[in-house]
Amino acid sequence: MNRKSSPENLPPDFSVKYAEYSDSEIIGILKKRNHYQNEAEKAAINEALKRGLIHSEQDLFKEEFREEKQGFSFFPYIENEKARTKTRKSIARSLLIVGAIPTVWGVYKIYLTQMFEGGILLSLGLLWMSISFQMMKAAGTKMFNLLFLMWLAAVGYFLKLIFTASSVKVVDVFFITAICLLVFYGLLYYRKIS
Repeated sequence: MNRKSSPENLPPDFSVKYAEYSDSEIIGILKKRNHYQNEAEKAAINEALKRGLIHSEQDLFKEEFREEKQGFSFFPYIENEKARTKTRKSIARSLLIVGAIPTVWGVYKIYLTQMFEGGILLSLGLLWMSISFQMMKAAGTKMFNLLFLMWLAAVGYFLKLIFTASSVKVVDVFFITAICLLVFYGLLYYRKIS
């Protein structure tokens, strides 16, 4: 049985798409042509030839069309705006999930009749989750700054727990440290791509 072709099933027409791109965007594609599909690369080369950005495919061997080597980075740069937005939302979603830790811990403390500490933890956990939810919708430095301050307070609280506990297990310290470092990394990366 033959499937009818629909617009979703057709391959993208890169020549039409690239005709709308600026010269610098076409040059950017040519510099990173090894990362593109063959059809996309050929369409970019044809567009560059049409515009006079290059005179032949031999021009692609010139220094100006060589891809700059990306070194190691803890916070890789995402060029594509759509991918950057998706990554930002994904980080904010992860931060929202992290907010469940103080929320559940606060409920547990209330259950143990430690109302004051439990109420504060519950409130801060819910506040963390609502700020993270706002960060999923739109990027903003105010929200980031508030979460960062809350993260610092959480680190202080965890240090208090560790130093005032009668017995501390290595696993507890490792778990708390890992969570704090992962949240710290997520916050910094969110800030970089916002």
